[in-house]
Amino acid sequence: MSSPRVARTVYRELLRHAKLMDKHAAVKALISPTEVSSNARCQDAVSALLRQKMYYLPYASAADVVRNAFRSPSSAGDLGAAFMAMRFTSEKLHVSRQYGLLNEPPFPPTRTYDLLSTSPRATSPSSSSVAITTQIRSGVFLIAHPMLFRPFEQSVVLITSHGETGTTGFVFLHSQPNIGGIAVDAACPDDSSPLFVGGNLLDFAKLPHSKEVVFFNGYAGWTPHMLEKELDMGSWIMVTAPLSFAIHPPTPNLWRHLLKQLGHEYDQFARIPPNVDFTVHVS
Repeated sequence: MSSPRVARTVYRELLRHAKLMDKHAAVKALISPTEVSSNARCQDAVSALLRQKMYYLPYASAADVVRNAFRSPSSAGDLGAAFMAMRFTSEKLHVSRQYGLLNEPPFPPTRTYDLLSTSPRATSPSSSSVAITTQIRSGVFLIAHPMLFRPFEQSVVLITSHGETGTTGFVFLHSQPNIGGIAVDAACPDDSSPLFVGGNLLDFAKLPHSKEVVFFNGYAGWTPHMLEKELDMGSWIMVTAPLSFAIHPPTPNLWRHLLKQLGHEYDQFARIPPNVDFTVHVS
């Protein structure tokens, strides 16, 4: 088979893989640029899909990345990179299928024009009270990317303070104002859920209705600009949501619930199981 025919065959197969990944966005979330670090052209293609981040975030089209790579004069004729990319995507789809990530009905293919769209799909994928935000402030939630491992694996962090000295989302409690503590400002309008950081435990013990108080155990702290860098990498999905979600989670798994509320590709992220190494290395 001549080189042009081989190139067309590889292109069609790669495009088929890419379209399948666009239909099942959880597969794209599993991809890391370090998996193809041995080939510069493959790494460039993965970086384009991830938009120069460490982790994939919606919405980018794998099919468009493949098309652009084959149209690029610098990549034309590089069958070695094309074959490596085909093996990589084949292995990634295989491991995804093993964990049932290709079983659900797929979403419509993702196209890059979604990135610039002001439609509900790009800015507010659902009519729920959960929405993407880019403003770090007290009362917003951080959803860990599915590939962010311990100690934040599939976790949710509520930001309680953000300023020049850094950012915190630490041990907090929901209480009545008469036991003290610092109020956490709600990120959502009209959210009156009372949430306080700190407080006097001795005063709490004297409350007649102590069952109304909920304690949360956990601390996260970032030095100045550290959280911004992690957000730029794609480590976190930052959303506004009612503070009541922290006090009384709608479901036992708040991480999964928030992703499902965002809908579309985020919904598929919620199906990725924890404690699984999805790494694929080809050479």
